[in-house]
Amino acid sequence: MNTERILLVDDSENDNLFHEITIRKTGFAGEIRAFESAEDFLQFLRQDEGGVPTLVLLDINLPGMSGFDCARQVDTLVGEDRSVFVSVLTSSTWRDDRHTADAIAVIEDFLIKPLTREALERVMERARAKACAG
Repeated sequence: MNTERILLVDDSENDNLFHEITIRKTGFAGEIRAFESAEDFLQFLRQDEGGVPTLVLLDINLPGMSGFDCARQVDTLVGEDRSVFVSVLTSSTWRDDRHTADAIAVIEDFLIKPLTREALERVMERARAKACAG
């Protein structure tokens, strides 16, 4: 049986820990994985068999490959897989960053840190609806 999972892509270990605590406080009982680089996340995604409803919370300011470049590769990797829902999760409030995110098809939401329970529940609901529609 497929279960939900949340994948965190953020180079800050502290942010990943805080986000995991916030996620667990919603009652989420699925798998949570954290990746500190876009490259590690993409390697995981390439080896993943898919089909599991997945919410990806992606920082855009990462060392090496940016979150935007990562999202473009995710777009290519997942194609029409409706079980994957990508949301930017960043401290950036720059309008240009929001416009860049809007131009990348796989990015479906844009959240500002710190992650709140309310924002997380909203994006989780959207991710579930997308997975059910597929």
